[in-house]
Amino acid sequence: PKSSKPVQENCSSISTDCGLFDSVAVAGELELALVYNTNTSTLEITVGACRNLTYGDTKRRKCHPYIKLHVLPEKGGKMKTTVKKNTTDPVYNEVLKYQIERHLLFGKRLQATVWHSGTLKRKVFLGEVLLPLDGWRFEDKTSKCLTWYPLCPKVSSSIISQFNFNIFYPFCHIFIELLIVTVDH
Repeated sequence: PKSSKPVQENCSSISTDCGLFDSVAVAGELELALVYNTNTSTLEITVGACRNLTYGDTKRRKCHPYIKLHVLPEKGGKMKTTVKKNTTDPVYNEVLKYQIERHLLFGKRLQATVWHSGTLKRKVFLGEVLLPLDGWRFEDKTSKCLTWYPLCPKVSSSIISQFNFNIFYPFCHIFIELLIVTVDH
């Protein structure tokens, strides 16, 4: 496997984890289910499990994964699961709740990032999933079921700063905002 390498990440509308972190080759999947509770005006995200993750510590062949959830482009409201020790196939079955009025979900995305909790608070990025929340069919019973999503590499903020339209990356369920300069003919 590829060895870890430090990456300096700039802040962007996509990347909410800024600063120095290690990165490894991204592999694996994340299991999620989304439910909107109209009684409490809460988005309830069930984090089921991960499978086939890359080792966060490739030298020791260790992985201590946890999941961070964030509704973009909101400033606060980050949530995270517990850390599961020594597994590339962690099972969480945790429900994380985000208070938000239903109509405010328009234009928002759920960012789920998978991290390895390393020594000395050193974190290693293992992959991410971005899901658009506007247009999500919360009434549809299938949206309440746990679904596997492939993990994707972190979107570079330099790419985001150059472009600004939505592209759907079909295998990763990623939405990237890109800027296109149009020329009138």
